Amino acid sequence: MKLIIIYGPPGVGKLTISEEIAKINGYKIFQNNLSFHLTNCILEHETEEFRQLNRKIKYLIIEEAAKQGFEGLISTVCLQKGVSDSYIEEAEKIVKKYGGKLYLIHLSCDEKVLFERVPNKDREKHGKVTDIEFLKIKMKEKDLISPIDNVESLEVDTTKMRPEEAAKKIIEYISKP
Repeated sequence: MKLIIIYGPPGVGKLTISEEIAKINGYKIFQNNLSFHLTNCILEHETEEFRQLNRKIKYLIIEEAAKQGFEGLISTVCLQKGVSDSYIEEAEKIVKKYGGKLYLIHLSCDEKVLFERVPNKDREKHGKVTDIEFLKIKMKEKDLISPIDNVESLEVDTTKMRPEEAAKKIIEYISKP
C-alpha cells in the first residue's frame, strides 16, 4: 500500500488536494480531524493521553488499510517539527510490514493566503479550524509550517497552484519507481 501523508498547517489545502488525488486514483482519505474529534470525545486536548490515543487510532486505521490490501491511503495531518518524528517512524514501520511505502507531502503557502482560507465556511462542516486568531496563537506555540527534518518530503507550495495541479504533481511523485 502507498501511504501518502499530506501535512501542513490548517488552511493550506490538505483535504482539497487529497480529494483531487482520490478522484484520479480512487485512494481513500483519512482526515486528521476524524481521529482528533473521536479522541476529544473522551480526553482533553493537549494532553499526553490524548496524543497517545489519537496516534493509536491513526495507526489502527493505517494498519487495517494495509491489511485489507488498499492500493493507497491518503492521510491529512498537521505535523509539528521535532514532535511528529515518532509518528512518521511508526506509520512507515506499519506500512513496510505489509510491503508498502510511505510518501510525505509537505504543503505550504504564503501566510496571507493561509489566513484568507482559514475562515472559509466549507471548513466548518468538517470541524476544522476557522478562527484566524486561534491559528495565529497555535502557530506561535508550535512549528506547524516547517517540513519535518530527516525525512524526504515533496514540497508543494499551494499559494498560486490549483488543487488539480498539486494533485497531479503528487501523483507523479508517488508513481516514480
